[in-house]
Amino acid sequence: MEKITLREAVIEDAPKLENYAIDSNPYITKPMDALTESMHETEKHPILILKEDELIGFFILQLGVGVSEYTDNPKAILFKAHSIDLNYQGEGYAKKSLELLSDYVRYHYPFINEIVLSVSIDNISSQMLYVRSGFSSNQKRINIGESVEFVLSKNLDE
Repeated sequence: MEKITLREAVIEDAPKLENYAIDSNPYITKPMDALTESMHETEKHPILILKEDELIGFFILQLGVGVSEYTDNPKAILFKAHSIDLNYQGEGYAKKSLELLSDYVRYHYPFINEIVLSVSIDNISSQMLYVRSGFSSNQKRINIGESVEFVLSKNLDE
C-alpha cells in the first residue's frame, strides 16, 4: 500500500471534495458539506486523507462543547464523519488512516489525551474497525437523530 498522509482541509481543497465518490448512507457526512459547516463552526476541523496529493478519504475532528455529549473529559476530541472514497475502499486505507490518527492528534492538539467517536449499533463493520484500531467501549450510548450509537474512546496517554 502506498503511503498516506493526513492534512487539515482549507477552502482551496473544495475542488478535490467535489469529485469525492461516496455512498448515500445514513452513517456518512459528505466531505463538501462538512467543509462548508466547518467554515461556520471553528471547533470543527475537516481532515483530508491523501495518497500523494490525491484525496482518498476524509474525517472531522471536533473540539469544544460538542464533545461533552460523548465524554466528561475536557481534554477529549471527537472523531467523526470518517469515510473513504468509493474508488479506494477495500484497500486498507480506513485502517491506515486510523493508525495515523493518534500521532496526528498528539502533534496538532498536544493538549488532547482522548479521542472519542460514536458508531451506530447497526454498523458492525465500522465497530470492528475501530476496536481493531485501539478504541474501546465506555458502555455509553447516545441518540443521534433516529439512531442509537455506541461511544468508543481511545486514551492517548497509554
